[in-house]
Amino acid sequence: MLVLCVPLVSAAAAAQPSVDAPAAQGAASVDAGAGAGGIAPGAAAAPALATVRFEPGGGLRIDSGDGAFGLRLGARLQLRYSVRAQDHAGDVDVEQALGVRRARLTVAGHAFGETASFKIQLNLVGAPLLHDGYLDFAPLRALHVRAGYFKVPSNREWLTSSADLALVDRSLFSAELSLGRAVGVDVYSPDVLGHERLRYHAAVFVVRDGPSADFGDFRMLYGARLAVRALGAPTLGLEVDFDRGAPALDLAAGYAFMDGARRDRGVLGAALADGGTARYHFAYVDALFEARGLSALGQVGLRYGTRHVGPLAGTPGPDGAPVGVDVPRNGVAAMVQASYLLSAVPVGITSRYTRLAPLERPSRPSAVRATHEVGVGLSYYFAGDAFKLQADYERRWFSGGGATEADQVARVQVQLTL
Repeated sequence: MLVLCVPLVSAAAAAQPSVDAPAAQGAASVDAGAGAGGIAPGAAAAPALATVRFEPGGGLRIDSGDGAFGLRLGARLQLRYSVRAQDHAGDVDVEQALGVRRARLTVAGHAFGETASFKIQLNLVGAPLLHDGYLDFAPLRALHVRAGYFKVPSNREWLTSSADLALVDRSLFSAELSLGRAVGVDVYSPDVLGHERLRYHAAVFVVRDGPSADFGDFRMLYGARLAVRALGAPTLGLEVDFDRGAPALDLAAGYAFMDGARRDRGVLGAALADGGTARYHFAYVDALFEARGLSALGQVGLRYGTRHVGPLAGTPGPDGAPVGVDVPRNGVAAMVQASYLLSAVPVGITSRYTRLAPLERPSRPSAVRATHEVGVGLSYYFAGDAFKLQADYERRWFSGGGATEADQVARVQVQLTL
């Protein structure tokens, strides 16, 4: 499919005069007035034509002749087949699933010399429909301002696009401790000192479900993140080292405070049954090392806070029983992952281990269950992360509360990004 797209795009680029008809006509009239000697004295030069090009994984790009304005159209599709086995105290249930895991459409662009830019990403599977929607203003290299609906800065794995993962999906770490997406403002820089040596985020978000503009209280989510390139030249910061370059090490730390969380994991998770809220502190430390096809990722994070009991506590629930009070999901998690891209064939081998543990004491219990997660996988990269086939196996062990003792899942996924 990609092989067919390249000739089509090349043909489109060759026919650019038809893309910008007024510019082409203007150029013809200048040439005619000049005669055989070229442009007539005093005649204006023909305006530069817009350029149209396609980059696998980068989408269709349209730029004005002077480069001051640009538009990018992209799409991504993930098809997945999974088999899951759940062990309920010795009673094993096996299920299968086949479907579209993700389907995304992206429209992005810049204006006025890239000082202003925007991104809109639509989620065609699940809700909400708007997956990302924000404006960026970049007056200085060290000062960018983003406003809209986007990812809350948290752990590195969460900030890595789901298109660029070394395994089929993210780990238990991100499922438990990431901060999801929210509406807010982020003051940041992707490159303070040059060569991506220093990056930062300082953000504030409203505590709401989804990108809606509903009125609410003044409880907010505050977050900050600082990343330092400690070793080596700039890298893409992905989970697979396609560049196979010299050793590079990236270190980062972050903190977030959330007041008025209405879900058990903060932005994500189940709504608190008693209708109350929680105040949570989040902290993260992570590191990414890359060298000669090897990529190693490690991250540690925690969530700790208190509950404010809601008005539904003690009232009859849907089953007639009194509604209880949800205890906080206070816990700490650690994840290590290693991936190696073979040099002879475009095959990646990845392994991952995640550990989740509750943070509790007798007077303050936690709803987190102690959990171990192990995953291994193989990936074949037809065209890097743009077109790849992945297969992995993952197993989780639980302890404390509930009947489920272990989950196992095997997944196969194909991804195409245009």
